[in-house]
Amino acid sequence: MAVPLAVTELVGLGVRMVEVSERALARAVSAFDAAFTRAEGSAAAPLAALTEIPEVDGPVVLIVTGRNIDDELQRAVEDPESFPP
Repeated sequence: MAVPLAVTELVGLGVRMVEVSERALARAVSAFDAAFTRAEGSAAAPLAALTEIPEVDGPVVLIVTGRNIDDELQRAVEDPESFPP
């Protein structure tokens, strides 16, 4: 969940944001796992957001900032489709 004040400030600066579903986050966590990278949901959000933005010309850089994910969340790796769309 985003911090409301941070969202307000970023919107005021013209930063474009998209909303992603829990399922999209789980798919991104799973994709990072397949690439041998442990990532929590918030760290996987930029990868999840790629499906929500128009295609861009040139390279895309994703910054992965967190890997504090509980082992119990293995469900995101094994069955991302079980999360709400």
